[in-house]
Amino acid sequence: MNPFGLLGRRPANLEQLARALLPNPKPGRFFTEAERRTLMAVAEVVLADSPVKLSPAEVADNVDTLLREGGSRRAWRVRLLYVVVELAPVFMLRERPFSRQSPASRRRLIEAHFQHGRGVWAICAKARHLVYLGCYADARANAAVGFVPVAERERYTRRQTAT
Repeated sequence: MNPFGLLGRRPANLEQLARALLPNPKPGRFFTEAERRTLMAVAEVVLADSPVKLSPAEVADNVDTLLREGGSRRAWRVRLLYVVVELAPVFMLRERPFSRQSPASRRRLIEAHFQHGRGVWAICAKARHLVYLGCYADARANAAVGFVPVAERERYTRRQTAT
């Protein structure tokens, strides 16, 4: 009997298995609603003290757009990452799924396991980097962190008017 009967033929690699098992996102989206909820739960905790005031939904929109339009062949791994983040507390600690924990519990989990963890926890830690990307790659973050885009820098504008 084929243990992959529901999947059709046996998957040749992890990507094919993930694509077969992960639900399809809505048209025009990269993440499913569950993956997006997990991303927003990470963003809510990681960006709590950030000088950039973007909502978790705005950060999730930025990451979604980047991955949907970026054309990476390995972007499917990010979806799998957020599934692992959501379920790691259930299987590793016998706690509630990540997005269903309180912000204080999520913060403790990130500080205790993600930041200096090994194995599955080290993989989960990568979820923070995508949140930072979704936040600080936003043009609204420029002023909050003191970044001046090249086109607005004095040296650049002087050069443009001299030519």
